[in-house]
Amino acid sequence: MSFLNGLGGNFLQRLAGGNMSPAQPNDQRDMGQFLGGVPRDAFQQHTASAMGQVDPQEYSNHVTPGVGGTNPLGGLGKGLLGSLAGSLVGNMLGNQMGGGAGSLVGSLAGSMVGGQAAQGGIGGLATMLGLNHTDPQQMDENDVAKLATHAQQNNPQALAATAAQYQNQPNVLPGLLGNKGLLLAGAGLAAAALGGNLPGISL
Repeated sequence: MSFLNGLGGNFLQRLAGGNMSPAQPNDQRDMGQFLGGVPRDAFQQHTASAMGQVDPQEYSNHVTPGVGGTNPLGGLGKGLLGSLAGSLVGNMLGNQMGGGAGSLVGSLAGSMVGGQAAQGGIGGLATMLGLNHTDPQQMDENDVAKLATHAQQNNPQALAATAAQYQNQPNVLPGLLGNKGLLLAGAGLAAAALGGNLPGISL
């Protein structure tokens, strides 16, 4: 496919073998181009698998503002953080309710009150995780980090579904997934591409 043409020499082999550094500008550019071009279903599947392999404490340390002196989500801005929060909430609650409801559930959940909604909806999630807000558009990086950590530990599919919504935004993925998760997902996708097992991609 055309999006593979601009990648550096032996990029797929290096990525599949784990010989990649997202901190290097060329690798970062090539990885963004590759991840942005693979089929969304494949991206989501490999990302869910990758995030299930990342140590929960390591991921929590990565995404939580201030741990290790970093704030990987802090530079995204309020609007993008709100979108991420809404996506995470929608995907987590949508999966609990049988999937498919996604962002609709996220947008409706904030207005549900009483009964089961308070226990299982966004209000229950906010209480359980100690979120500062129940409206995703008001959530800051601390709230998004708590949502992402909970998703990584309990529902990697929801985290992967959210990441897939931002697969064409390389500025979002490293902060949301962390370098280890990003590299594991990329390695799986590269190996699939090299093996001819990535739908729609021929080398």
